[in-house]
Amino acid sequence: MITVEELIEMKNQEMSPFSNKYVWLILTIEDSLIAKSNPETRINQLLEQYNFDDKAKLMIVHQFFKVGHQSAEELYNIFGFENYTEEQTFLEDKYANELLDKF
Repeated sequence: MITVEELIEMKNQEMSPFSNKYVWLILTIEDSLIAKSNPETRINQLLEQYNFDDKAKLMIVHQFFKVGHQSAEELYNIFGFENYTEEQTFLEDKYANELLDKF
């Protein structure tokens, strides 16, 4: 299972033609959201392949909110966080500081 720490480590893994594996993942999710062709299925298949834990998924959602992406709320719901409390969806500062300002 990929943890939030391993998700952050993806920023240090090169992945051509993207700057790193983290950016590749975020852009792949963005592409799935924009395509509107079964975005929930496409995203869940991608995440099942890598088996992200809930904290890692939460960081991905926060990444979309940080850059003001129009589909951040949709992604939040795809991951099933709509029934979580505010406390459960809080991203610790040590992880929030790892979010990119743009992708």
